[in-house]
Amino acid sequence: MKVTTPEEMRKIDQAVIEGLGIPGCVLMELAGKGCVDALLEEYGDVEGEKVVVVCGLGNNGGDGFVVARRLHSLGADVEIVLLGEEERIKGDARIYLEVAKKLNIPFTTPESIDDASIVVDAIFGTGFRGKPEGIFEEVIKRINESDAFVLAVDIPSGVSGRTGEVEGEAVRADLTATMGLPKRGLLLFPGREYAGRIYVVDIAIPSQVLENAEVSLYMTEAEDVKSILPERPAWGHKGTFGKVLCICGSRGFTGAASLTSMSALVAGCGLSYLVIPASLNPVLEEKLTEVITIPAPEEDGVLSEEAYGLIKEWIEKCDVVAIGPGLSTRETTGRLVERIVSEMEKPCVIDADGLNLLRGKSKILKGKKNIIITPHPGEFSRLTGKSIQELQRDRVESAREFAIESGINVLFKGAPTIIASHDGRCYLNPTGNSGLGSGGTGDVLTGLIAGFMAQGVPPFESGVVSAYIHGRAGDLAKEELTEYSLTASDVLSCVPLVLKELKGEG
Repeated sequence: MKVTTPEEMRKIDQAVIEGLGIPGCVLMELAGKGCVDALLEEYGDVEGEKVVVVCGLGNNGGDGFVVARRLHSLGADVEIVLLGEEERIKGDARIYLEVAKKLNIPFTTPESIDDASIVVDAIFGTGFRGKPEGIFEEVIKRINESDAFVLAVDIPSGVSGRTGEVEGEAVRADLTATMGLPKRGLLLFPGREYAGRIYVVDIAIPSQVLENAEVSLYMTEAEDVKSILPERPAWGHKGTFGKVLCICGSRGFTGAASLTSMSALVAGCGLSYLVIPASLNPVLEEKLTEVITIPAPEEDGVLSEEAYGLIKEWIEKCDVVAIGPGLSTRETTGRLVERIVSEMEKPCVIDADGLNLLRGKSKILKGKKNIIITPHPGEFSRLTGKSIQELQRDRVESAREFAIESGINVLFKGAPTIIASHDGRCYLNPTGNSGLGSGGTGDVLTGLIAGFMAQGVPPFESGVVSAYIHGRAGDLAKEELTEYSLTASDVLSCVPLVLKELKGEG
């Protein structure tokens, strides 16, 4: 599904209004109708309910006037709070203001919000930037302090439609009815916390306009994942489905190595090999039944630079390499990782300590289109030299810009996870919950990506598929265990259930 910035949505509206000649007032009427439909679906019958519609002076306020009229016709006790001078309302919004006045819908003061059953926020819209001040700040506070059910029109007022940032007061909605396509600010935190349930309103934008609309972000849907999942030919064997070489683990971090190498198998690869410090091999051999372990030269429990020759031989035998989980940040391991990444041409996923060991050395990644990195904010900060706050301020552009500049693929972990291609394509992952914020879940994700890559799925698409499946597995585990109690092993155990669901076999 396409996800728009406010600027991209305006271009879509212009293509409809100016390109096709459909009047803007028609879109406004459909927007208002859609908001009411969403409210009725979520809240129920509004007859006799006191509804206060708070309107600004722009088109968002115009949508609010339509909502007021339609709720009035359904028997609701509707009042309008207008924030600003009536004389400043122009264009399509003016048309619906005059209709509301002719119907004698009363205009009142912000105090009426206090005893409302429903409040409709039609103040700013998606183009808002900055911090609400004066009467706007006061009214937003009053809305949030009320006991009313709150419907936001297009986006909660005070939330950035582009980044989801909230600089001051913002409306905390129970339901947001957004027009045409979802906006970035509704899906990125903290805006996502303010939106409540999100309802996408169909304002009858012709399909050819939506198909031709240029947007810079998509939200992954189940159908996207189904279309990417590799086929499993009936005649296939372990060589058919690819070989993954995992370079993971150190003393105290055998769990990371285990989770990564096992999840590659669960994703469907034919063979999973694990390079491990030689002294840890007995532990991993006992722990892992299906993974083939490769004891390698070490230095006090970590892989040493002397392991390169052995690892190079195995890289040549395998299809995909996964580097990083549990490796440690020891200097000798750093030299090993730098050499592997510099010289390797095989598809590769780099995570965790694999990224930490490349701190200040990200230039060796440049132009390697068959690599995908999977940093969380801290790892991304160390790799890029940017602060976590700067990267988090606009997660989409942080991932996209680094992917394009470096010529690699980036899966920026977090809420939500963003997957960016070296060619500028960008997806937002909608699945997952706070239960995934525990040790080891990222190692499962790394293995999934490697497992799908081994089956021929390109790195970027493997990131899109794996993030969705990983998050959905977390959601299924949450249903049984709650977000408090999820472990990485729980997530891994639910991956087959997600694949079954996607294949229509559940």
